[in-house]
Amino acid sequence: MADRGSPGVGQVTVTSFSVPEQSLGYWEQRLRAAGIPVERSGMQFDEDVLTFTDSDGLKLEIVGHAGAKAPRAQRGVMVPEEHAVRGFYAVTLSEQGFEATADTLRTMEVRAFAEQGNRFRFDVEEGGAGARVDVLCVLGGWYGRFSAGTAHRIAWRVAEGQSVYLFPCVSPIRWPSSKSTL
Repeated sequence: MADRGSPGVGQVTVTSFSVPEQSLGYWEQRLRAAGIPVERSGMQFDEDVLTFTDSDGLKLEIVGHAGAKAPRAQRGVMVPEEHAVRGFYAVTLSEQGFEATADTLRTMEVRAFAEQGNRFRFDVEEGGAGARVDVLCVLGGWYGRFSAGTAHRIAWRVAEGQSVYLFPCVSPIRWPSSKSTL
């Protein structure tokens, strides 16, 4: 069994999932019924958020918002369709200061979208759920240690033929089309 990691600065510290705004009560009740401690952590950018941790200690959120996509048909799922998770909403990166990370995101053509207190929101392409990253500025915070209960990678889906910037590269790498060979 792996040692537990510790979340902190320099890491993805939260993974958020998208649901319709009227579904938060359903999810709060469902998580509590499963014995999972959950809290209404308040509003972030005018969207209500539930926060909880998984069994490894990974911090998760369910974000209720008006722009939640229509549900996809799923087999064998006990969650009513109107409350189904629509996909990822965002990830949160915790940083000592957001400036260097913001510069890297801008180099990748990820655009600054909004800020609220020490939280800075960036969007990929058209933005919204599944194309969003929040940078949380944690001045004086401790650096995290990667292991069980911490996230160490994130990725965005891009369309074929789009340019992808890989840090620390400064020139775009063309994503191959299905007809090309690597």
